[in-house]
Amino acid sequence: MTLHSIKSQNANRPIRYFWVLSALTLSLLFVYRGYLYPLSRSFRETQSEHVYDFGVRYYSAIDLRNGINPYEKKETLNPDNPKYGMGRTAPVYFPLVMVLYIPLSFLKFADAQVVWLSFNAAIVCFSAVLLFRLTGWPVRLETVAGLIALVAGFLPILRNLDSGQINLLILLLLCLAMNALRSGRYVKAGIWLAMAVLVKPVPAILFVGLMLHRKWTTIISGLIAVGVSLGLSFVCFGANVNFSFFKRLIFSESTVISTWWSSQNLASFFLRLFSSEGGNPERTPWLNVPALAWIFWGICAFIFCYLTFKLTMKDLKMPLVVNMSLWLITGLLVSPRTWDHYFPWLLIPVVLLASSLSRGPFGVSWAVFAVTYCLLAFPAVKYSSLPLFHSGPLLFMAGSQTLGLISLYSMLARQNSAGYRGSY
Repeated sequence: MTLHSIKSQNANRPIRYFWVLSALTLSLLFVYRGYLYPLSRSFRETQSEHVYDFGVRYYSAIDLRNGINPYEKKETLNPDNPKYGMGRTAPVYFPLVMVLYIPLSFLKFADAQVVWLSFNAAIVCFSAVLLFRLTGWPVRLETVAGLIALVAGFLPILRNLDSGQINLLILLLLCLAMNALRSGRYVKAGIWLAMAVLVKPVPAILFVGLMLHRKWTTIISGLIAVGVSLGLSFVCFGANVNFSFFKRLIFSESTVISTWWSSQNLASFFLRLFSSEGGNPERTPWLNVPALAWIFWGICAFIFCYLTFKLTMKDLKMPLVVNMSLWLITGLLVSPRTWDHYFPWLLIPVVLLASSLSRGPFGVSWAVFAVTYCLLAFPAVKYSSLPLFHSGPLLFMAGSQTLGLISLYSMLARQNSAGYRGSY
């Protein structure tokens, strides 16, 4: 071992210690807050607000078993615990997705909660492994610790575990699709991506990027998977249930732009600033000119779609998975509604960006990355009940995750212009 290599190892030792300590601390907090704490609440309570989203699908699965069309039900109180007033609203999920919940519907609600929470905790672990494979990092203490720190410190994951949402499953499906694209397994990539789209339609924008990349095998396999899934859904649940689902998907309030703090797309961001309608009634916009919000939204949406299109068509050294990440960010920005619990999907572009930055010198880019990560991982929306965020200069911070999306997009695009380091 030469003197230079010894000095290099000694110089890297503080970085290794930082990542290991961060990963250990965040992992312990994550296990407690993301699993043990919700688990204890599940045993103490029949149903509480922290699992509202799971409750909707749990009772919808019971309706399907009993031959009741859940997509036509009006809101009713939770029969197990009416004091919470938890609405059994009609779900907005593809009927075949409800197959995941039908086995759980045979269990008591508290037991079903525990199973679903454990299932999602396992998904997080498996997704972390797939994310590590995407980075191309060697298996070293500091690289493994770095990825664990990025995943364990990402609060949108805890948000999903708390609410019983299904977005962690979509994260897993997107990770599987990205790894399949990276290794040239284009048929599998199409199937995984189609399954993610069937759960929630936002990732469908990735097919636009695949079309521009001429990945016809992936597109065709995805379309076949969607077709087969539609056929199975009609066979299993009948035409009435499926047509009710499509009617609700198209005409429900879920397609309307929301100004609630949890909606983190471009349209919601500008409407909070320039419209007094919707959202928190205590909010005071800068100007009550909704048309101005739509003008800003139209301009920004066009810019991001155009830039992503140009970056896809331009012959630069951008890996396919990185380009798909840009399309994913674009979809979240221009979508009619982008809830903050969708943000676990962003771990894919986050770790790809960290991987590229790690192959270069430590500098300003890492500082910008840290700010971007904090905007995405620690949303100011959690503090939106404070009057400070209801008016004045800090009103825009209610869309802090939107700002994080824009920053993440900019960093990915900038890395592309310089040529990505390493191979994905």
